[in-house]
Amino acid sequence: MVNYLIVGGGIAGVECARYLSAKLIHERGSNVVSEPTDRVLLLTATPLMKTVKNVSQLSKNLERFDVVEAPISAFSSSAADFDCRFDVEVATVSAVDATEHTVTALDGRKWKYDFLCITTGAKPRLLYPNDRVLGIRDTQSVQELRHALQSARRVVLIGNGGIALECAFELPLVAPDVEIVWSVREDHIGSTFLDSEAAKYMLAKAKCKIVQQEPLLTANEDDDPLPEPQDTVYQQHQLQRPSASAMGSALGPDWIRTLRAFEPPSHSSVGLSTYILDHLTIEYQTECDAILSMDRDQTFPIKVVLSNGKSHFCDFVVSATGVTPSTDFLGSEV
Repeated sequence: MVNYLIVGGGIAGVECARYLSAKLIHERGSNVVSEPTDRVLLLTATPLMKTVKNVSQLSKNLERFDVVEAPISAFSSSAADFDCRFDVEVATVSAVDATEHTVTALDGRKWKYDFLCITTGAKPRLLYPNDRVLGIRDTQSVQELRHALQSARRVVLIGNGGIALECAFELPLVAPDVEIVWSVREDHIGSTFLDSEAAKYMLAKAKCKIVQQEPLLTANEDDDPLPEPQDTVYQQHQLQRPSASAMGSALGPDWIRTLRAFEPPSHSSVGLSTYILDHLTIEYQTECDAILSMDRDQTFPIKVVLSNGKSHFCDFVVSATGVTPSTDFLGSEV
């Protein structure tokens, strides 16, 4: 029996579990959650979880904190890394019975709870179910994107939100030899964040400005050691999802840096200069009508048909068209 059961290993789930365990400890007047009925259990679909550290209040409405991703061992009751007093188990939830107050995992395990908290976040809204249509959501999906870029010649990017905007301006730096075709539904880029004039200004600066890569840092024996990268966990862990439907926690605003952190490409040498938009074609006011798989003897494996009548052949598609709630396991009664 679990008093509080949390499903989801992202920031919301971890912070919820920390708050509830601290609440129980305060109510019981003890340093540990000792009563069997006081158990706080968090279920995560992947062995990596996220939380925040070093929270500081900058002003009344502004806080600064670091987002940290770490293995579940760092979140156990005996670990001191994150001051956690709750239990963690890796499980992909397949069903919730709100009447019987039970949660069932894909492997058949079942937990009975008093209170349930769903913090499973969202998953990419992929345009078409195809192995060559990629969505960006967690560490594993960034690994897949990185792997696909290594042999890609042309990529079609669909969407106009934050992920699409970052892809369009950052992928040319990560893979400068890859041609990118960007399908935008609106009449200017970044419509979620920018008006048309700001979008024009951004494009003008990108077209005329040469981007100089930061030189690689080196250290002498007498120097202080170089600071560790903030997201070292991305270099240390090769995450494998326990099932195809299981998604890890959201990447956060620095996901492009995560893409670079896996393995710096050969062209990221000191002093490299490149025009951001050398290989970028923007198709305004278009939507994707179809994504077709081509025969093996064709030059490109995928054909993307846009609403303006144009077709683009490519190696894969990045579908940056938003997300949907990751709650397929919930029944209609919830």
